[in-house]
Amino acid sequence: MNKLKQEFLIVISFLFAVNSLPAQEVNRKDDQGRKQGSWVAFYEGTTDVKYQGEFKNDIPVGKFIFFYENGKVRAKNTYQNNGKDSYVSMYHENGKLMSMGKYVDEKRDSIWVFLDEHGNYLSKENYKAGKRHGKCITFYAFNPRIDAGQPDLLEVALYVNGEKEGEYLKYYRNGKYMMQGNYSSGVLEGKRTTFYSTGKKRTEVHFKKGVKNGYTINYDGNEVVTSKEYYKNGYELKGKVLEDYLKRKKERSKN
Repeated sequence: MNKLKQEFLIVISFLFAVNSLPAQEVNRKDDQGRKQGSWVAFYEGTTDVKYQGEFKNDIPVGKFIFFYENGKVRAKNTYQNNGKDSYVSMYHENGKLMSMGKYVDEKRDSIWVFLDEHGNYLSKENYKAGKRHGKCITFYAFNPRIDAGQPDLLEVALYVNGEKEGEYLKYYRNGKYMMQGNYSSGVLEGKRTTFYSTGKKRTEVHFKKGVKNGYTINYDGNEVVTSKEYYKNGYELKGKVLEDYLKRKKERSKN
């Protein structure tokens, strides 16, 4: 029996079971209008099941299953703590896992993973109170016709309460660095270095609060300097203005 036939029989069996139950045992509300017990919702104007689960005093309890309109499973949620917390898995229409994680107080929390329709990882992210918090890893898109083995890293970033904070790394498909930098409160801070795919340096740019501040140096493929500029708070300084500024800066550093 193939997978599609199995899924069809599961849905048919479920509908038969629902229709066989006494009316008062499904989709029942109490005298205060609160959902109680087993519940089945349908897509508007159809007999296609949207979700099934159980309520207590209008609050979801335990396992819920959500369906696409074609009857395939869209998501599985297990509710706890009066419906505020839940473990969630979502699926592509072909049945492959799309994402998995948990909610705390109805917000994403802890580790979440995201996958494509072939079952390959797209990202692995840490959350706290609905915001990225901790290490978040992104992978290159996977092409099943030409790729094999483990997913290739695209970027690794650290977050604090939804903003990038600390070291940021970006990679070429061959595993060599494309970029190294640092963030503070979501903006670039300090030196950011980019690289050629060979591993040789391409640029060095200094930032302060997200704008260029200091030297910007460009290199050719052999790491020979091709140009050099100097910026102050995002504005390039040139000629006599640059000479005077660097002279004053040098004098201040001696004092």
